[in-house]
Amino acid sequence: MSNFAVEGNFCEGLKIGIKYPKVNNEVNNFLSLKQIENLDKDHNQTLANSLKLALFSGLRRSEILNLEWSRVDFENKIISLFSRA
Repeated sequence: MSNFAVEGNFCEGLKIGIKYPKVNNEVNNFLSLKQIENLDKDHNQTLANSLKLALFSGLRRSEILNLEWSRVDFENKIISLFSRA
């Protein structure tokens, strides 16, 4: 707030300003095709299947963990989600 006031000359006599360093903290973690294929070689097949479901569907972790079989329609390839709110 003080930076905005100092730079905009809104507070006469206020000469304090804080300069923050520019930091690039953007993180991009992408799996390669080889890494995705290697999920099938994992000994924990349940975990591998959950990870593939997350990768290919965009479901959140909580949505996957709360998923019930009755909400999965294999014939039409549809997963129905509902809010517990």
